[in-house]
Amino acid sequence: MTYRLASLESRWNWRFSAHCRVASLLTLWVVVLAMGSLGVFLVPLAAVRTAASFGQTALNVRLGKRTPVEKQSKLDWWLVAAIFAGAEGAAVAAHVTGNMHSPLLYLPMLLPFTILQIRMTSRSFAAHDQHRAAKVVSFRLEKFQRSDAA
Repeated sequence: MTYRLASLESRWNWRFSAHCRVASLLTLWVVVLAMGSLGVFLVPLAAVRTAASFGQTALNVRLGKRTPVEKQSKLDWWLVAAIFAGAEGAAVAAHVTGNMHSPLLYLPMLLPFTILQIRMTSRSFAAHDQHRAAKVVSFRLEKFQRSDAA
């Protein structure tokens, strides 16, 4: 198990993380939009999505120590606040209406969450491109230095 985790961590980069983030966001929308009609059948998908999300977070934290990504902006923190406000609004609306399975209830928190995920995905792609460019530059500098010494 440790070998598999080390193998995954060695291949984990910001590009792969961004693709996983997109897949996670799409499965979240599938779960929310289909929860009324499919209900209980979506529990395994939601459980796998949650576990994968925790795993991705752990891998991203370790990757961020090796290859930092752009810092969060004030807009990102406002989006986090909007997610919590939307969740509170959804809870109040569900309590008042008695309907907890309407996808419309989740839109106030899903929309800012989606925007935040898109911003984080674009930062991940940018960090990957920047890291690749830095590797190319260092390789070319090494090659230039070797040819200069010869």
